Amino acid sequence: MSRLFTFGCSYTRYSYATWADLIGVNYDEFYNFGRGGSSNTYIMNKFIEADTMFNFTPEDTVIVMLTGIGRFSYYNRTKTWVTNGDLFEYHHNTQDPIIKEFVTNMYSEDWAIYSAWVAANTMKTILTSKNVKHKFLMAIDNRNYKRTDGCKWRETDLITQVNKTNEIYNLLDVKETLDEWMIRKKFKHKEYTLWLNNNQVDKHPTPKMHSLFAKEYLREFYTDKSDKFLEETESNFVNSSQRDQGHRYDVTYCHLNKVNNYPFF
Repeated sequence: MSRLFTFGCSYTRYSYATWADLIGVNYDEFYNFGRGGSSNTYIMNKFIEADTMFNFTPEDTVIVMLTGIGRFSYYNRTKTWVTNGDLFEYHHNTQDPIIKEFVTNMYSEDWAIYSAWVAANTMKTILTSKNVKHKFLMAIDNRNYKRTDGCKWRETDLITQVNKTNEIYNLLDVKETLDEWMIRKKFKHKEYTLWLNNNQVDKHPTPKMHSLFAKEYLREFYTDKSDKFLEETESNFVNSSQRDQGHRYDVTYCHLNKVNNYPFF
């Protein structure tokens, strides 16, 4: 029995079919643990939980799409994961006084890089030690964490942090991030999804873009069945709002993603 496990942020699981869903239809069992706004620490936590529950084997396929290094996720008192994306961006947009206190007195880019480095290395080490067929990719363009002009950290920290960022990139099987790939492809504004309820263009890759990306970098997992699934989901697509589309997609295709049957996660 073939099993596929995928991990990442909204570039892995979204309101419509992503690269993960398009290749997931080719497996007997498919578990998509992606979640919007998640950090690399969250991705690692879900990875550890999945391995604990399902025990990855050499017969399985695991694909990890790392996300933004500056993202921060935490498990709150109501036993709910909070995944609000990049912490500095979230603080800038909300001016949440609690987050301000945390960013000012506790958080740092050094910690962000270190946490991402630990997460990436942990997952890679486990997969390699268990001889699991896997692939590491990256969703978000994190090149700004590789700057060497010394303006992002104290001089004594510069080499250490840049080296850690480089080590994360060295773990990737695909060096070009999905963000960078979209820029290289020069997609036109009109090719992205427009949500009619707020007249807002969604800058997430569309299902068609996910398909093209998967054909270029995940070709060994992509089949004619993937194309047929893309056509089917596109025929059922609604752009009245992201919520409407997400609901329709979940209701119609929830049976394909086995994660929906495991409330533990």
